[in-house]
Amino acid sequence: MFKTSQLAPTAKITAQQLAVIALVVVIGTIIDWVVHASRAEFAVPFSYFPNKIIFGVFWGFIALRIMKYFTRNPYWLAAWVFFWVALILQTKYFWQGYELWFVFLFMFLHWLMFLAPALIIFPKNKHIII
Repeated sequence: MFKTSQLAPTAKITAQQLAVIALVVVIGTIIDWVVHASRAEFAVPFSYFPNKIIFGVFWGFIALRIMKYFTRNPYWLAAWVFFWVALILQTKYFWQGYELWFVFLFMFLHWLMFLAPALIIFPKNKHIII
C-alpha cells in the first residue's frame, strides 16, 4: 500500500523533483551539444537544444512520478526515467523527419548523456526523488 505522502507530494517536493530532473536534463543537453557540434552530419539547429530541455524536463518529471512506484533504487530509477525520456524524445524526432540511423543512434546516445549525470545526481538526492 502506498503512503498518502507518496500519492500527493507537497509543492516543495514537487519543485525539488523538477529541479533535480532539470539539472540532469541541462547537463545532458550540454553533453549533447558537444556531440552534435563534433561532426557535420550530427548538426542540428540551435532551437533543438532549448526545446529538448523543456521536453526533457516535462517527460522526465512524468516518468519519475510513474517509475518511482516500480523501483526504489536511485540507480535503476535514473536508468528507467531517462530511458523513457530518450525514447519519447527520439520518437518526436522520427516524426519530425530525421533519418532513421540518426534517430536510433541518438536514442542510445541521449540515454547515455542523461544517464551519466543522473547516476551521480539521483543517489545524492534520493530523499527528494523517491
